[in-house]
Amino acid sequence: MEKIKIEQQEKNKKYKLPIGNMIACGKESEIRKKKKDYFAGLKDEGIEWPVEIQGTGYSDFKKKEFKVWYPEGDIFLSFAITIHELGHLRQGEIDKDFATEGLGSSEQKLKDEEVNHNKSENDAWLRGYERTKKYCLEELTRMEEKFHEYKNNGKFSEYGSFEDFFNYIVKIGLKITEFNDKVELPDEEDETQKGKLIGQMIKEDKIINKFFTNQDVWRVGEKIEKNFAEGFIKKAAEKIAEEEY
Repeated sequence: MEKIKIEQQEKNKKYKLPIGNMIACGKESEIRKKKKDYFAGLKDEGIEWPVEIQGTGYSDFKKKEFKVWYPEGDIFLSFAITIHELGHLRQGEIDKDFATEGLGSSEQKLKDEEVNHNKSENDAWLRGYERTKKYCLEELTRMEEKFHEYKNNGKFSEYGSFEDFFNYIVKIGLKITEFNDKVELPDEEDETQKGKLIGQMIKEDKIINKFFTNQDVWRVGEKIEKNFAEGFIKKAAEKIAEEEY
């Protein structure tokens, strides 16, 4: 009985997000350094990987700690990717199909390669935005207003709102996931070759090719503020910790 009681107490503990567990990622981030060979392969095909597309939403079920890596780049894409990473928090508790160590599962039932990445990514995009609307409407409204300021000055003519832009980024993100799932190499460690193959796929897809090769279309030259980004992450994480599964 005592063991069951202790296990229940552990289960009922709420997640925390220590200040040091929010990591801003720029051009020299550890994430980018680890993928340098992959980026080299992309570059061979004329594709530059944006600094904004990087991050991780990590949930340590045993420690009951969140850890969020977020991009510190152009404001709107950085915000969109950060929203996505918040969608990954506690995924392993929510859906058994995501029961990996890094997605907050009480038991690590799956290896990363066994996860349906398209399903996981799609869930994170949708869940992240829903959480943002529910828990951080003030921050979302502020970003929406800023987006319209840029629209009024001639940017983002293709999008009626930040939400429209976000939905466009969701399509780009899922397409990247699809490309990654398609690549099969004899040597899984050959990241340069993988980058080349992904680069070729990008060039053959009109929509995603435009995103990568004409980055000035979505860049505004304003960097996301660290205080804003981390305030947003902290506020959302506190509410996500209270969700019941």
